[in-house]
Formats: sequence, C-alpha cells, structure tokens
Amino acid sequence: MHFDFIQSRIHGMENIDALVAECSKKFPIPEATIRNYLTTNIHYVLDDECLEGMSGFFRMAAETASCPPTAFHPKRWRPLAARILNLRKKGPAC
Repeated sequence: MHFDFIQSRIHGMENIDALVAECSKKFPIPEATIRNYLTTNIHYVLDDECLEGMSGFFRMAAETASCPPTAFHPKRWRPLAARILNLRKKGPAC
C-alpha cells in the first residue's frame, strides 16, 4: 500500500495542471484557489506526527466501527515517509 501512496503523490503533483482543470469544472471555485489548495494547503509528507495522527484515526475508526480494522502500523509507514521526504528534496515531483 505504501508504494501506492508514493505513486499517487508523484502522479498527482506531476499532473497538477490537469487536476486543477478537472476540479474547476466540477466546483464553482477559481482555478487559482484550487491550485493554491492543492499545492499549499495539503501536506503530502508522512512524517512521524502525520503517521501518529493516521494511526489514531484508524484506531478510533475501528473502535467505533466507522471502518473495518486495518493493518495500519506506524512502523510500516516510516520507510514510506523517508522515501517521500527524499523525493521532496529532489524536487521534480514537488
């Protein structure tokens, strides 16, 4: 699953213009606002704080039967976070 997150992030950031155009057709929001939201307001890096937050979210969702139990464990996601941080330093996918 972690590979899917990385690939999805890379694909999305490399195709930001198409995403902005598609969203602007679906929502009555200016393209500049959509682009700003997608490139500034969303945090795409899974650092320790994000992983802990996701872990808590999935735990509570499973406890309240909001979603099925998952095999989400922060230790499985730390290598993913490191790879994403490395991609971000390289620049092309950011």
